[in-house]
Amino acid sequence: MQHGLVHDWIGAAFIAHATLTDVLQVVRDYARYKEFYKPTVADSKVIAAGEAKDLFSMLLLYKSLFLKTALDADYESCYVHLDDRRGYGISRATRIQEIEEYGAPAQHALLAGEGSGVIWRLFSIAR
Repeated sequence: MQHGLVHDWIGAAFIAHATLTDVLQVVRDYARYKEFYKPTVADSKVIAAGEAKDLFSMLLLYKSLFLKTALDADYESCYVHLDDRRGYGISRATRIQEIEEYGAPAQHALLAGEGSGVIWRLFSIAR
């Protein structure tokens, strides 16, 4: 039997004097995610970028007092431009692998679907 948890949440932000183009320039700057979102994003890079579809990867770190979890993941994001003020994006993880013993000599990647199950699938829609 498959198990899982679905998160459903809504967020909103207002950025004064920003255009949709301004926002998308930052959202699609995947190589700088490691700067924007550190320390959670330890590494990020562009795999391929197109007008409407991007592929990128991130190494995510989750640290607590006694636990350090790392996830190495690839993502696909597709963008639809409706007009100068509206658009939407759909992103999904195409691969998520947990890394055990991250940062230690015994570090190794687990097979997809193995590990603690912090997250194995991701799908999001932004508009």
